[in-house]
Amino acid sequence: MMTTSELIQYFSTFTLRDIAQILIWFPPAINFVGMCFQVQKNSQLRSAVGMSNVFMMLRYLTACAQILYLYFLDLPFAYRVMILPQWVLLAVLVWQQIYYAETHHEGHWLTGTTISLTVVWIYCMYLGVAGYGTVVGEWSGWLMVFLGAIVQLPQIYRNYRRKSTHGYSLGYVCFSLVAYSFDWTLAAIIGVPIQTHVAYTRAMSYRLFELGQFYMYKKK
Repeated sequence: MMTTSELIQYFSTFTLRDIAQILIWFPPAINFVGMCFQVQKNSQLRSAVGMSNVFMMLRYLTACAQILYLYFLDLPFAYRVMILPQWVLLAVLVWQQIYYAETHHEGHWLTGTTISLTVVWIYCMYLGVAGYGTVVGEWSGWLMVFLGAIVQLPQIYRNYRRKSTHGYSLGYVCFSLVAYSFDWTLAAIIGVPIQTHVAYTRAMSYRLFELGQFYMYKKK
């Protein structure tokens, strides 16, 4: 067992990058907790009325692209591990969106779109494994950047059109904002492709705008 002086000496050798490599596990966990708030909100209301269907489809596509980006460009291990439970929870949110759909047409559209996106995602994974990993990873990263520029807009527009954030979890937005901010800082220390920095900056901007909507529509 190490003595106190040995522990101090051991940790004194840690660089800022070493500390960031340890802390990088926390932002995905924080984001996961935030998504749990939305899952709970939908279950409590027995409705997904607060969530935009287009937003959920774009968010699902973004997560699929992120998995390809993280794995085929061999980004930090923590990212690659923690994206999987987030993807599973996102799949639960998509299922809730389908299950609580207000019309059959809406449910069929969501189901068909989800299946189509999943099939394309699996095919891209096949291409990556078949020897085109770098190409798939790079293009998935830029797709993630593009989606990051628009993914939140349908949700923001839905809140504006309804003049309400009823059914949309404040906890989800707050935890997500903290996770993105934390992750962006650590990514800058560790050093990741530019796609990551652009995506995080966009995501934080939209989350801040959504917080403003919660304030504007809180009495409506």
